[in-house]
Parts: sequence; structure tokens; C-alpha cells
Amino acid sequence: MKRPIRSEFDGLFRRYRRDAVLLHRPYPPHAGRRTNSRLGGLPGLPAHFEWPRTAGGTALHFIAQVDCADIGFSTPLPERGVLFFFQRDDDEQEWNNDGSLPADHFRVLYATDASPGTPRREAPADLRQFGGSVPRMIWPGFAHEGGRGPNLRAEWPVHPLPMPSWPDALPGYPDSLSLSFYEWARYKAPSAETWSRWRASLVRMLGSEPTESWKDAEAREGLYKVQLEQLRVDAFTEVTGEQPARPPHELAPNPRAGMAIFVHAEDGPEAYPQYWTTVRHCALALLYRPSRVLGADPAQLASAAEEWLRRAKQAGLDEPVPEAERGAFRAWLAGLRASHDGAPISYDAADLVFASMYATIGDWAGDPTRAARVPPAVYETLRYVFDAFSGSRVSFWQMLGHAPSPQRPSPPDDPAVCLLADPGGFTTFWIAPHDLARRDFSKAWGKMEGD
Repeated sequence: MKRPIRSEFDGLFRRYRRDAVLLHRPYPPHAGRRTNSRLGGLPGLPAHFEWPRTAGGTALHFIAQVDCADIGFSTPLPERGVLFFFQRDDDEQEWNNDGSLPADHFRVLYATDASPGTPRREAPADLRQFGGSVPRMIWPGFAHEGGRGPNLRAEWPVHPLPMPSWPDALPGYPDSLSLSFYEWARYKAPSAETWSRWRASLVRMLGSEPTESWKDAEAREGLYKVQLEQLRVDAFTEVTGEQPARPPHELAPNPRAGMAIFVHAEDGPEAYPQYWTTVRHCALALLYRPSRVLGADPAQLASAAEEWLRRAKQAGLDEPVPEAERGAFRAWLAGLRASHDGAPISYDAADLVFASMYATIGDWAGDPTRAARVPPAVYETLRYVFDAFSGSRVSFWQMLGHAPSPQRPSPPDDPAVCLLADPGGFTTFWIAPHDLARRDFSKAWGKMEGD
């Protein structure tokens, strides 16, 4: 049952409600209708468009494409054509090291002649790996330790759906950090001259002197956020019909999920590993950090993983694993333990199973034929990893409406239009209303927040 909205915020929620476009990621990825809109992969960019680069020549990473024809309801966006979103996603976003401006690292392209039949554009040979020299969490399963990491995001189809949105912060209310500093300054009782300078600076920052105590302000802001999150969860659930998925266990959920996948079947088409690509991902996950299996010799592990990697490539990654070799691979995984503890496989080996199936799903999500090969039991076991819920919160990709923000949300009355926001609002693309009306997406800009 939906929770009632607290009366003191009810009017604010009604006043500041804005229509948004939910870019829903179906799960399993091959479920539902096919669209020409997707996250990651390669863009269906017409040949007359150049792959976007910074002024210094650095190639940008492809983030998403949205075919406006997939949006089957009225919005300020074009009725046809494809929007392509690019951003630079390397070197921990320390972009100013090359003297460029942040705006140079985001790009939105609008192609009226793009269609589902437009060939995919291959990425430039010099497209950098994610994170630059800093490994990302997605690297295991895709790269050797010290080797080159991935430079393309895993492709996932999206379904544009209508969904309401509300602002992150209370309208016209100063942020709690400034209030905290204000209260701290008063408590420390600085000199009259210092306090005068601080007070003048804070009043300029806040627009007015705070009238509530820090504790009262923080409590009210916290209550607003609780009500806001419940609104978002209710709206997302109503639009998608999805409910939060429960992990197999709150403690060490990933190894427990890997264990469940491993013991689901010992042989047959649903027994792990079903295809050689999963063997490859398991070997790569181990090679990325051979010391991850406690009590084992990293050199021997690396040698065995290299052999399984060779066999997977030779057999063909899309081919099913024959029963004999599947049994041998399972026996090898079962032997990756410091001592015999009675479990089918150790937690370390189970974590490898989880990583390999997680990578397989991400690798095949953009291809409905391949995605359908993953057993339903595996999809169900890993649903908690891919769903949009995290505790009492929900996160998703969206267009238009009020974009979420991890730091300083835009004022509710800000006229700027959100073209794209990732889950949590760490990366957002924006455009002025008059530029959107003219379909001049060259004037769009991007913003990145958070750590």
C-alpha cells in the first residue's frame, strides 16, 4: 500500500511535479518489445557524423542513444530522429589537466536520418579505457591485471515510459551544509570582524539569513527526502510493474548467488557454465587478480586460467560447453579451496561464478538471441544485482523532468531542460528551452557531480 504524503509537502509535490521520460532497462534484457534506444554498446551513428572528440583530440565515450520515435507519448523532444550522448569517461574525470573546459567533454548529436537499420559505428582505435589508469569495478571479467580495460559500456536496450518527477531539494531552502557552517560559526564565537565577513558571505550564498536552527532544518529536509523517495518508488513501480528483488543473503550476497548458480544443475543445458563465453569471463576474472583465491598458488591458478581461456577461444565463445569439458571445468572450480569445508565450492570460487555470469549477461544484453540463452534460473538469481531498487530507494535513467543530484540539485524553477540523467544524477546533459525548441542540440551541455 502506498504511504500517504505528509500534508506539509503535499502542495509542494503537486506544484513542482514535472513529466519525465523513464528510460527503463527491461530485465531480462530480451523481455518486451525491441527498440532502437539503448545504453552503451556502439552507436547507430550515420556516416556523415564524426565521432565526437574534445578540442584536444580525445575521443569521447558513447553513453546512450534514444530514438525519439520510440517515445510513444507527447514530450518537448522531437517526434523523430535519434539523440546520441557522448562524454569523456577516463582519468577519473580530471579533465582540466589538459587545459580544456568541462563543456568540451560532453556532446549531444541529433540525427534526423538515423533509423534502426543504420549500421553501428565502430569506436575509434584510440578510444581510452574507462577510468584511465585507475581500474573500474567493471574491469574484472574483461581484462588481465595490468592489461587494457574495456572502453565500451555494456549494451542494454531501454523502453521509454512516461513517469512523473519531483525536485531533490525543498524549493527556496538553503542546503544543510551551509546551515551547518552557519551554526558552527556562531557556536565558535569568532571575532566581530571575522563573524561579520562570514555572515555577509553566507547571506550572499543563501539569499537570506537562516531562520531555522540547523537541527530543525535538517530534520525537515530529511523528512522531505523520505517522502520524495517513496513517491519515486511508487511511481516507478506503477509504471514498470516491478518490485524490489531480494538478494540470496544480506551477507556476501554475490558469492551466495554464485553458489546457487553452480549447484542449480550438475549437467544438462542449465548447468554452469552453459557457454564458452562464461568460461572466458571466469578465467579473465581470475587472471585479473590471481591472488583472489585464498590458500592457492597464484602462479598455478594463472596457468590453469590461461589454459581455459585458450580452450574457450578455440571452441568459439558462442558455442555451448560439451558435457565432458563442463564437468572438468566444474571440477577445477570445486578444487579452488584452501581446505575441504564440505561446500560444493569455496566462497572465492563462488564469487568467480557470480562474476562470470554477471559479465555474460552484460556482454549479451544487447543481442536478444544471445540474451535468451541465459537460463531463467540465472536471471532470477541475479535479479537483485540488475534491478533499480536499493533499500528504500530507486534509481534509473531519465530524460526531462527534475534530474536527481548527489550534491547540489538544480532549483525547482530552473528552466534548463534535462536531456539525460544517469542513476543518481552523477552525469546529466542539459539544454536551454529555446535551443530545444529550435532542435539545436549543439548548444547542449553536460555536468558531472559526485566522487
